[in-house]
Amino acid sequence: IFVEWDQPAIPNGDIDQYRIFLNAGTSSETEIGVGLLREYLVDGLKPYTEYSVRIMACLYSVLNGCGTGPAVQVRTLEATPEEQEVPMLEAKGPTSIQITWKPPKKPNGVITGYRLYRKPAGSTSSGLLINVLDSEKYTYLDVGSELRSYTEYEYKVSSYNSQGFAASDWKKVRTLEAPPQVMKPPTITAIGAFSISIKWEPPLSAN
Repeated sequence: IFVEWDQPAIPNGDIDQYRIFLNAGTSSETEIGVGLLREYLVDGLKPYTEYSVRIMACLYSVLNGCGTGPAVQVRTLEATPEEQEVPMLEAKGPTSIQITWKPPKKPNGVITGYRLYRKPAGSTSSGLLINVLDSEKYTYLDVGSELRSYTEYEYKVSSYNSQGFAASDWKKVRTLEAPPQVMKPPTITAIGAFSISIKWEPPLSAN
């Protein structure tokens, strides 16, 4: 934040130095001496955080000769979100996955929405965007013909605000099993008066 101030209207002496106080009287109080400067850029602050700023003016060689002006409230600007955790995944059926997630640990602003991505496990692709949800939703049921039974998929979630987005790592889940499909008829051969041979192949889709 950029802080600028005027000298006291009634200094009552020679000003020796100015001091900037952030959040005075709190556990996060910070004091910065700036000499006779009357403007200063305070950096190293937290994004999208409200600070109380006060200026202290001190007289030269005067005991207890410091006076503090009124507090001014200011909020730092937004920054890109950070530390988006991986989503929690639960297979609900052969073609459905429940996705649940939490907001990023450091939103650094107002989270305006989430984007969900899916890809086949092991794929090097960037993933398919499967949905965009508003900031009040933290769960989504992925259901569709694109999902195959007993197959591994990977999901990730991205949170975003006005400055950018934070993407989680990928996380794996396997859909549930389904009944086998496309079982060919067996091959049956008589090998004697009292015995036959039966041969078959696995189903084309084990599921």
